[in-house]
Amino acid sequence: MPNETNKEELSTFEMLKRIQAGSLNPRTLTEEQRQECVELLRLEGQTHAAIAELLKWNIKTIKRDWNEIRSRNAKKPTPEFALRHIAELIEQSGSKHDHLTRMARGDDGTVQERSQAEYYAFKVLSETTQLLQTMGYLPSKATKFMGDVYHHHDDGRDPKEMRAEIDRIEKIVSEEGIQDPAMQARLEALRKKVDLAEVDKQITDLSANVADKTTPNKEDGSNG
Repeated sequence: MPNETNKEELSTFEMLKRIQAGSLNPRTLTEEQRQECVELLRLEGQTHAAIAELLKWNIKTIKRDWNEIRSRNAKKPTPEFALRHIAELIEQSGSKHDHLTRMARGDDGTVQERSQAEYYAFKVLSETTQLLQTMGYLPSKATKFMGDVYHHHDDGRDPKEMRAEIDRIEKIVSEEGIQDPAMQARLEALRKKVDLAEVDKQITDLSANVADKTTPNKEDGSNG
């Protein structure tokens, strides 16, 4: 049987999607392609046994692949290696978010199912953002970042819009009876950050207003 993957260049994520759908035989993968799949699946938390079953290779081969991957990455932790996995992460996150959003906006499920899908779509984005922050790919100092947004308010939403979004999420959590202390704490922290951003904006506006009113007085005094 010819190697289907020779016909076109596939990302690791796309290869795994086709394998799971049954449209790609994992036994036709090259060793390099197989190891790319093993690496991504291990980073997702999959066990050696689960990977062996999915890729249709014995567990010894999968363990050997993983040991080679770890050894190779330990010797050469290149920027390309990090960027490749960041790209895979964002691609997977976007795919899951799109799927959940379609469920939330569709007419097939119940109100409860659509609300849950909306909540988990937000959670996917939130957790992906947090991971990218810890890895240094997004700003982690929220207060400074929010201040920058409101000094250039045309580039983002104002505090009222974000406060309304938090209210909407809290309503979903309340209506569905979701007991998640970590989510509640995160929402409360976000609300405080929005409040700080609003204060920062008000101070900036007030400072500009004071400057406008005092500058002519100084000029009048110097002329006297």
